[in-house]
Amino acid sequence: MEARRRIYEVITSFPGLHFREIQRRTRLGNGSLKYNLGVLERRGVIESERHGRMRRYYPRGMARDERKLLALLHLGTVRRILIFLLAHPGARHGEITRVLRLSPSTVSWHLRKLVEHGVVRESRGGYLLADSEALRRTLEVHRSTLAEVLEPPGALRESMGR
Repeated sequence: MEARRRIYEVITSFPGLHFREIQRRTRLGNGSLKYNLGVLERRGVIESERHGRMRRYYPRGMARDERKLLALLHLGTVRRILIFLLAHPGARHGEITRVLRLSPSTVSWHLRKLVEHGVVRESRGGYLLADSEALRRTLEVHRSTLAEVLEPPGALRESMGR
């Protein structure tokens, strides 16, 4: 019972974490964590969703679009690209590559995936967020959750125009 409470508190405080991160924060063993996550999910207390190779966990009732954005914001390079596009709508591939100091192939790969998932769209040679307000809202609502993964420290504030 205590283990489930700890797991639930971690998931509600930090939605979108994967198994290993929940394990690190709760200090539970593999078997105990797996069993208790299953119990919580079967009882409808939490939900999980596979994002790429990882299964991420969310409190019950979190909107699908918000879960998708949170999952993306947990990925370092993707997060940097999304925050850059929030601050620089219509940025071109070369500008993203140069400013973020990423290889052109890395930027191309991530942008292609973001376009496929409907999060980013191409526009006149540049890239725009499909819903910049949704990203801004997700960053604001989950500011404390994302604070430890946002880099540099002022990135969130700057991207939100504050």
